[in-house]
Amino acid sequence: MLIDPHAEAVRLLTSIDPDYLGELARDPVGTIEVLFEVIQISERPPAPPGEGCAVDGTYLPGPPPRITIASDVAPARRRFTALHELGHHLIEYDEVLNDLEVADAYRRDEDICNEVAASILLPEALVDQWVPAGSFTAEDVSKLYASADSPSRMACCVAAVRQLHVPGCVILGRADGSAEFISHQPA
Repeated sequence: MLIDPHAEAVRLLTSIDPDYLGELARDPVGTIEVLFEVIQISERPPAPPGEGCAVDGTYLPGPPPRITIASDVAPARRRFTALHELGHHLIEYDEVLNDLEVADAYRRDEDICNEVAASILLPEALVDQWVPAGSFTAEDVSKLYASADSPSRMACCVAAVRQLHVPGCVILGRADGSAEFISHQPA
C-alpha cells in the first residue's frame, strides 16, 4: 500500500496542540520534555576522530521511551533530529500506521519522520511562497532556508522534494562533493 508521508506526518501532528508547534520549532528538546514527560532525552558524545557516525539521533520505545541526540551537531541539525525522533514516537503509538501492511516499513517510517520534522520547522505557506510546485531551483530552496524562523537545511530538502510532484531527489551536498542528506520523492 502506498502512503503519502507528508499527509501522514500532518495527520500525526494533529495529536499535538497547535499552540505548541511553534515552540517545537524553536526549542524541540525543551518542548518535547514538556509535552511528552514520559520521553527521556539525552545526548551521546561525539564519535572519535575518523569514526564519524552518520546517525545523529535514535529513538527507543522503552519503556520509558528514549531519544538520544549527538552532542556534536549544529543547532539546526539538532532541531531536525529531535523532531525526526519525535516522529518515531508518534508512529510508535499510532494504530493506523502500525496496522498497515507495507513492503518497507523502515523506509516508510523514516520518510514520515523527516516529514514530521520538516512540517514543524517549515509551515506550508512558507514553502509554497519560496519553492514553486513542479519547478524550482537550488536558489529557491536557499531562499526558503533564509526566510525560515527555525531554519534547517534538511527540512528544506524534505519540503522541496515534496514540491516536485514527480519522482526525484533533492540532495544536500558537502563541499567535497559527497551527499550529506538526500530526500526523495518515490515513483
